[in-house]
Amino acid sequence: MKATGKKFLIAFFFRKGQNYSSGGIVDLKVGNTEIIAGMIQKIMGGDMFHIESVTTYPKAARRSSAYGRRNYTYGRCPIRIPP
Repeated sequence: MKATGKKFLIAFFFRKGQNYSSGGIVDLKVGNTEIIAGMIQKIMGGDMFHIESVTTYPKAARRSSAYGRRNYTYGRCPIRIPP
């Protein structure tokens, strides 16, 4: 199903470390959204781009979720701009 003649950019944001998976908290080396981005890349082709936050998210899952909710609520999550 790869689209010929078209270029795709698959942009994704993820955080390594503790994440929710299969009903529990596990330590992931690859984030859930990176896994999905990889699946999309296999189907559609294209390049993957990891969106990075300027501020490092906490490693603990619950603290990270609270941090993310605050950023979302107040509309601030500065991202790192690549050189």
